[in-house]
Amino acid sequence: WQTSHLEASRSLQDSIPKPPDLGEILSNAVQLYQRNSSNISAISQLRQIRKQIADFWLNIPTENLETAYKSADGKSYKVLLASGFQKQAMMEDEQIFLQQLTQISKGLVHPKSVNALLGAMLYFPPGTMRIPEARNRLPQWLIEDYEQVFEPEATVKSESSSELLAKYIQSPQFANQLLGCVNLYRIDPSDESVVLELRQIRKQLADFWLIVPSQQLQTVYQGAVRKGYQAILSCGLQAESMTEAEQNFLQQLTEISKGLVHPQAISALLGAMLYFVPGKMRVPDARTRLPQWLIEDYEKVFESAFPQTEQTVAKQDYMPQFLNQLTAAVNLYEIDPTAELVIADLRSIRKQIADLWLSVSGEQLELLYRSDFSKGYKAMLGSGFINEPLTETEREFFNSLVAELGKGFGTPQAVHNLLAAMLFCRAGQLRVEDANTCLPSWLLADYEQLVGSAIELAVK
Repeated sequence: WQTSHLEASRSLQDSIPKPPDLGEILSNAVQLYQRNSSNISAISQLRQIRKQIADFWLNIPTENLETAYKSADGKSYKVLLASGFQKQAMMEDEQIFLQQLTQISKGLVHPKSVNALLGAMLYFPPGTMRIPEARNRLPQWLIEDYEQVFEPEATVKSESSSELLAKYIQSPQFANQLLGCVNLYRIDPSDESVVLELRQIRKQLADFWLIVPSQQLQTVYQGAVRKGYQAILSCGLQAESMTEAEQNFLQQLTEISKGLVHPQAISALLGAMLYFVPGKMRVPDARTRLPQWLIEDYEKVFESAFPQTEQTVAKQDYMPQFLNQLTAAVNLYEIDPTAELVIADLRSIRKQIADLWLSVSGEQLELLYRSDFSKGYKAMLGSGFINEPLTETEREFFNSLVAELGKGFGTPQAVHNLLAAMLFCRAGQLRVEDANTCLPSWLLADYEQLVGSAIELAVK
């Protein structure tokens, strides 16, 4: 009985599938990637495997490298090395890791230089790295694999990194990866791996526009790249919070595109459009200032968010559009405070806001102030536009508000008038005496913060 029981036990154990080793997992992931280079699952898995393999080689004693390279571990390494996965855009942490590997392998003098080189070779795209006199400096067991990937026929690509990027962005591989990621993002925008991949693609695409010669922009834009650009432009990625690096990059693009006078202004604008939330960036008089080939795509994403009818701010369904218009105008003013069209927009918006404060009932006033509308109101109060000289009409309007405020805070419209009047004077220019007792609690803290200590005009 014991013998038969042991045999049955062994038979049962043999029938249980063994977990695949790294080689099998790697082989499957590489096959998936080579069939579809935009397969997010395969890309994510290969990133993890690559890091594991690179760490493995870093930790092997130097004297054991050749033995390990000729073992099953070396076989797995060669599969990944020859997979072409190095062409995949690197994440920020991968770039940092590669820099560390490069420092160790530099000059092949560090005791662990060959270990680090083995790891680095998994990250450098084929043809973009070369070791001078490799046949004399590398161990014999590594030369053949190194040359097959990095020096095929003992030559290296002479293309610059810009040329490689341009070729890659205009390739079917990039288009498939981009469209695949966009589709996955639309299905599940909460998938962090997809968002990370799209961030990388967006940066590559923005960098690409900066290296395209200005005279070729139209031709390139109307070519194979446009479909992918339109897809990522309209997928909603701009709504994702930007990283600090992305914010800095967008600032650089904004500086170049400012006023559309820089030779690369349109190139930078094409990149910036991938980062600005629709409705929060607007090119004044776009139809006469932008090239004809760009207007349609620009208007679909950015102008459609602005109001085209004479709706009032008070309408609930119009409020988001109005706030977007306000935010866009404030942003544009900060970029170029001399832009007359922007200033005119802000004057109109300011008057609409003031009229709204004056028109709502006392019961609605607090509700409106606590709503999103207040964010736009405060944005205008905090912008440099508030320091613009008033027109004669605006000065008359402001004086009428001050006259009403002069009647004291016992009048029903006093707070309404104050909220409107604050839009037409510098912070601190309008002061309410005994604010602690005169102003409602929901306004007091913001009033004190906005007005500060500057006092030029006292209101009793």
